[in-house]
Amino acid sequence: MQIAQQQLETQLMQQNNLLSQLKRFQNARIKQQVSAGAMIFSNHEVIYLSIGLGEINSPMGDYLVISIGSPLGRLFLDKTVGDQINFNKRIYKIESIC
Repeated sequence: MQIAQQQLETQLMQQNNLLSQLKRFQNARIKQQVSAGAMIFSNHEVIYLSIGLGEINSPMGDYLVISIGSPLGRLFLDKTVGDQINFNKRIYKIESIC
């Protein structure tokens, strides 16, 4: 019981840390081109190019946090608003970047 509680507390701390990091993006500047550190708003989901953390669910919304070295991350690099990416039979259209 004690171990399970410690694990839950650790997970909660990690999630709170990730949430505080994501809150920094509320006031982010609009970017012209996708680069490392960009938040990409697409027709399917919001993607943050950073380190590969996977899906993050927070009260602010759901985010896919991927590495710039990942297959999808490499496709997004240097793209601009309006560009489309075809990945795994899914077309991502970039609606905005910040």
